[in-house]
Amino acid sequence: MPSSIFILRDASIDYVSNLVTEVVYEEFEIRDLRHLLFLQTISMMEASTMIKKCKNCHEYFIPNPKNEEYCERKAPGKNQPCSKIGAKCFYNENLKETPALETYERVRNTHFERDRRVKKIKNKSDEIKDRMIEKARVTFETWDREALEKLELVKSGNLSVFDFESWCKI
Repeated sequence: MPSSIFILRDASIDYVSNLVTEVVYEEFEIRDLRHLLFLQTISMMEASTMIKKCKNCHEYFIPNPKNEEYCERKAPGKNQPCSKIGAKCFYNENLKETPALETYERVRNTHFERDRRVKKIKNKSDEIKDRMIEKARVTFETWDREALEKLELVKSGNLSVFDFESWCKI
């Protein structure tokens, strides 16, 4: 009885392995470049392949992952790819166009620098130093939350840039 089970198992494995070796494929007759591009487009649509335009060099690319905004080509006039410098360039342009955002970044960096200096203090006990670090962190998080809310008010036109900068205490 056990040998019949092994024979049945071996026969099943042979049958399945024969099924797997068969390959199904489509064959197309391509007459010109337009036809090739059409078939390639259909193939990409079937595979849910997305094409995007790089926000830095404005060339088309296939993003991986799908939320990628910059390609891997070298940026025009640079030695690094768009993916490395594109977001930074876009952000710097946005800073120049939005004075309130530039103010926010400057004050935010001041807070970070203050935190960094507190962490470097050497003459205080660990307990005092930990309290100072925690106080600086809470102060920054509170300020950051309020600043982002006010920044949204500036963007929507409900608060002037001058009032925002005054609130930031610059």
